[in-house]
Amino acid sequence: PAPAGVRSTVPAWVLAGGLDQPDDLWFRNGDTYVGQLGSGRVATVRPGIPVSQSPWSVPMAEGIAFLGDRMFVADQRNDRVDEIVNGQPQTFLQLQPVAGKDNVDGIGVQGDQLLVPDSPNGTLLWVDGSGHITRSIGGFNRPTGASPLPDGSVLVADEYGNAAFKIAPDGGRTALVQGLPIVDDV
Repeated sequence: PAPAGVRSTVPAWVLAGGLDQPDDLWFRNGDTYVGQLGSGRVATVRPGIPVSQSPWSVPMAEGIAFLGDRMFVADQRNDRVDEIVNGQPQTFLQLQPVAGKDNVDGIGVQGDQLLVPDSPNGTLLWVDGSGHITRSIGGFNRPTGASPLPDGSVLVADEYGNAAFKIAPDGGRTALVQGLPIVDDV
């Protein structure tokens, strides 16, 4: 049966409780990292161990990713990606906010590059470990999630475009689903 308060026709598990507006997830080495919009903290969920909370926070945690052992958290409020260095967030990549639009959302990793949806500008960015943009593809309404595929393609959620796309290594774009309201993650 589903846990109390959960309605589902498929099996459901409660991974953690008491989180403050959990939003994005990252899975790494058997751990689940959960970004919390409310507190800006990242919770770490490990099987059989109580949930731990990061001692630091970012104003609005809206995406988590790791490049090797380096942890990155998207800060939607300030339209930037922070790297957690010596237990503290430091600005890694500052984007350009657009008045009246929601900022960065749902970062990912492809090889040794961060996938950063520059949401208000309708662009997906590839960013190397030193913070340099190495590639970009535009034409989205509001990209909010990016996930790599084994063939080198990238799945992209286009939240306000109500669609999800597959971007081929050569930049070709294929719509996988359209007309699905508010696609937020892939």
